[in-house]
Amino acid sequence: MNLPEKRGVLHRCSCAVFFLLSAWSRAESDDPPPAPPMAPLVVTASRHAQTPEDVPVGLTVLDSTDIQASPALTADDFLRQVPGFSLFRRTGSLTANPTAQGFTLRGIGPSGTSRGLVLYDGAPLNDAFGGWVAWSKIDLQNAERIEVVRGGGSTAWGHAALSGVVQILPAPIDHTGGNVSMRAGNRGTLETRGRTQAQQGNWAAAVEGRAFRTDGYVRIRGDRRGEIDTPADSRHESLSALLEHRSPEGAFFRGRLSYFTERRNNGTPLTANDTESWRWQHRYRFEPDGDGITTWTGFAESSRYASTFSSVSEDRSSEQLVLDQFRVPAITVGSGLTHERAWGTDQRATLGTDVRWIRGETRERVIIPDLLRKAGGEQVFAGFFAENNSHLTAQTTLISGLRADLWHNRDGFLSTRPFERPGSGSREDFEDRTEWLFSPRLGLVTAVNPTNRLRGSVYQGFRAPTLNELYRPFQVGADRTFANENLDPEKLTGAEIGWTWTPNESVSSDLTLFWNEIQDAVANVTLEANPLGGEDRQRQNLDRTRVRGIEWEGRYRPVAPLEFFSRHAILDSEIRRVPRQPELEGNRIAQVPRHQGTVGLRAEVTERARLTAQIRYESARYENDTNTRRLAGFYVVDLHYRHTLGETLQLRAGVENLLDRRYADGIIGDDLTTLGHPRLITLAATLSF
Repeated sequence: MNLPEKRGVLHRCSCAVFFLLSAWSRAESDDPPPAPPMAPLVVTASRHAQTPEDVPVGLTVLDSTDIQASPALTADDFLRQVPGFSLFRRTGSLTANPTAQGFTLRGIGPSGTSRGLVLYDGAPLNDAFGGWVAWSKIDLQNAERIEVVRGGGSTAWGHAALSGVVQILPAPIDHTGGNVSMRAGNRGTLETRGRTQAQQGNWAAAVEGRAFRTDGYVRIRGDRRGEIDTPADSRHESLSALLEHRSPEGAFFRGRLSYFTERRNNGTPLTANDTESWRWQHRYRFEPDGDGITTWTGFAESSRYASTFSSVSEDRSSEQLVLDQFRVPAITVGSGLTHERAWGTDQRATLGTDVRWIRGETRERVIIPDLLRKAGGEQVFAGFFAENNSHLTAQTTLISGLRADLWHNRDGFLSTRPFERPGSGSREDFEDRTEWLFSPRLGLVTAVNPTNRLRGSVYQGFRAPTLNELYRPFQVGADRTFANENLDPEKLTGAEIGWTWTPNESVSSDLTLFWNEIQDAVANVTLEANPLGGEDRQRQNLDRTRVRGIEWEGRYRPVAPLEFFSRHAILDSEIRRVPRQPELEGNRIAQVPRHQGTVGLRAEVTERARLTAQIRYESARYENDTNTRRLAGFYVVDLHYRHTLGETLQLRAGVENLLDRRYADGIIGDDLTTLGHPRLITLAATLSF
């Protein structure tokens, strides 16, 4: 069955289930009304419920109010307001190649692989083969809140949480009903989505569906465009089914089965990519003895990715296919078990273990010479952790934790052969590797007085290289990057102190100073110029890099209908030691700006109308490790207006990049500049039932 047929079957099935559940949702229900919402609890910092005041590292919590006040169409664009959050390049997931959608916090990562972990309801979303994130999978409108923990993530979560954790928590099924919405905008942007849910006794079920498309824009700067330059567009569809059960004894189960498909054009007729995945995940929380709390999570995902790459003539009038990455299958299965209980006097401990298995490879045709290339392998991660919260006094809490991880790489290989001759060619099998890594953390939180709270934390973390980094070479334009099977894990040692000041309900301020030193950071290191007119690079470990900085978040509400907010990060990044290439020492880390932030306001125009305006800004950054390709700083203005009609209809209008600022988001070759997203205007209507 080809992809269009699959989409047709998907559409028919979703419609049938949607209407069945809609009928159930209209049935009479004797269930009591839902309880009022509780204050937000943070679960990402230590894998157990905490109030924000007890977290010893930098934290940003964005709830459904923040989500509804943003014009962003994707989760990554929404998260750009978080201090220090950035993708590998400035391009958002609306038009970026998926392999460039890795994210980092605090400027840790100098390549496309994520240095942070994205979780959806406790299960990782990072791509199993390459570590990037398919942000299009996340439907913001069905999220209850998003928690961003900066720093110290590896102690609780292990691999991939080097710079922190982004946790998306889905909205619970707490009533019978649903909603449908449509959003349309310029550049052929159209989104339709719906959710229907029903609750009966202790059981609840929901179905979510979404279809999105945009015609995109031409990313090449106007004076350099040629005949082959076309808009970079994207389309994706998703369908999810959820099941929840709450037992009278307090146990809770949530299971989710989802399908996702995406198709992109990357700016020329011969470059495109295609993604498809099936995913199951569940979370089961129970109290086996009425005292401690045990949580069991599990997930499994099968994905397929394909992409094509071309070589473009100097005048951009023609292109030639150079690589057809026709199939990248990947499978990942994982599970985790945690137990939390009080012990002694004012002590609370959390113990846990988790395991993840990954199998993936790339199958690609190198056009000249005509070769079939395969590369891949298996990875196994197994971790054990313990964390304890000690309430030293009524105002002071000491948090200590330790995690041990086993990383095992096996069956790594790289093979090539003539495409039309299956019996010939060569194959290189790489040695299996096994390493133990340890991630300790120590934190202290104290309330000096009712308006001032101090925190401090020291920690270590790690990130193992992905299968993509170890075994697969790639090419972007004329720039070629080679794999490196000898890459070592990245190791981070960090410390931070923070001060939270809340003199009254109208003012809040949170200031964090941090210092991170990274050993063996994986970067695309420039080797030399190549005959294609670009640069040859290889993934290599930089012996030592350092990032230190300041993060600040503030809020001021002079009167109830008006609120000002600001978030800012200052990042001082530096390559400290590279004995193999000492000329890189002292350079700034690629793709890390010195300043990045958001300022804005929210206003309740009337009881039913709300307006949000914000300015996002970023200072200059460098495209490469040699600091020869500089991307100038920029700012954009975003607006969002929401109006509620009655109890069931909501109208929204959003503008991203109101002033249509044209800013550089990348440099290909010596001087070919690609551009960030131009002005995007959208109108949306949501009907609830």
